Amino acid sequence: MTEYLVGTGGWAYFPRKPTLKTYSKAFNFVEVNYTFYEYPNARTVERWRRSVPPDFTFTVRCHQDLTHRIGLKPVDHAYTVLSQMISICKILNAPFLHLLTPASHVLNDIEIDQAKDFFSTINLKGVRLAWEVRSPMTPKLVTMMRDFGIVHSVDFSRETLAFKSETIYTRLFGKGKHNIYQFTDEELEEIDQKIVKAEATRVLVSFHGIRMNTDAARFKRY
Repeated sequence: MTEYLVGTGGWAYFPRKPTLKTYSKAFNFVEVNYTFYEYPNARTVERWRRSVPPDFTFTVRCHQDLTHRIGLKPVDHAYTVLSQMISICKILNAPFLHLLTPASHVLNDIEIDQAKDFFSTINLKGVRLAWEVRSPMTPKLVTMMRDFGIVHSVDFSRETLAFKSETIYTRLFGKGKHNIYQFTDEELEEIDQKIVKAEATRVLVSFHGIRMNTDAARFKRY
């Protein structure tokens, strides 16, 4: 039996009454986008956790300082940022910290070795990493991710997995420009068929774009 967690990237655009409490009545999962741009204080994060049912699932997006500015390197600032992100995950009881490296950042062998050194010297405290690599995947990068149990996060509306895992984490934007897109019924079915073929036991589906709430609700009903 595959467990599905379906939601959106953030709750700020939820219709009518955009509160986390209201959002949690419709979905069982949310990806916290705020942490990609800002460092929320512990009191704010604790309020988020109190706003939802005990079985509601958060995931946390890692701050862009680590993935876009510092890089995944064994340096003090990188450890500091990661520690802050892990603390947020623990307060929210979030099972995943999501990393995103941009398409402009092509990971060469030296950077992969640095990431390997970084991952081998961190304490995730039970939190698992999901990594969306927007530049081309290489065999060396795939091997490193598999060795550390990092989930390959992809957009199943555009991409395929580089390797299989018991967990799927997909962030769905669709094929339009600037997030202006609504999935057709056929596309939602195709996405689910990709998930089924991957034979995962746990699936996290995060919709993005201006139609994300209705798309997520349609997929959940499907």
